[in-house]
Amino acid sequence: MILGVIISLTGVFLLVALMFQMAVFALPLFAGVSAGRLAYDSGAGWLGAILIGLLGALFTLGIGQLVLALTKSTALRLAVMLVFAAPAAFAGYHVVLGLTRIGGAHGAWQVAFASIGAVAIAAAALARLATPLIPLDQPQRA
Repeated sequence: MILGVIISLTGVFLLVALMFQMAVFALPLFAGVSAGRLAYDSGAGWLGAILIGLLGALFTLGIGQLVLALTKSTALRLAVMLVFAAPAAFAGYHVVLGLTRIGGAHGAWQVAFASIGAVAIAAAALARLATPLIPLDQPQRA
């Protein structure tokens, strides 16, 4: 029984850690799934839908990173960061809500914990987006 509790807590910890690491990719995932579904519904077939979905996700992530790397405007950077953080907050809310339901919290406590989780996941996404993947103002090493 103790081993089961340890394994369960480890699983929850790994799920939350994964959510924090993947928070930035919530918007590209949403864009990719939406593009793939649209392609599939228009008759592209499952292979075409997968390819269109992957291209849509990569395009969304690439444009976001490019704008963050190239712009000096604080307002534009903040707008792009908020566009990426909003789906991360939505996903974080629902992940924590599911975990609190499994954990046995009731009523308003579920919403309170889920709201705290949404803020934490959105903050993690904002922190990861604050520094672009490839800083263009520094020389690259060979």
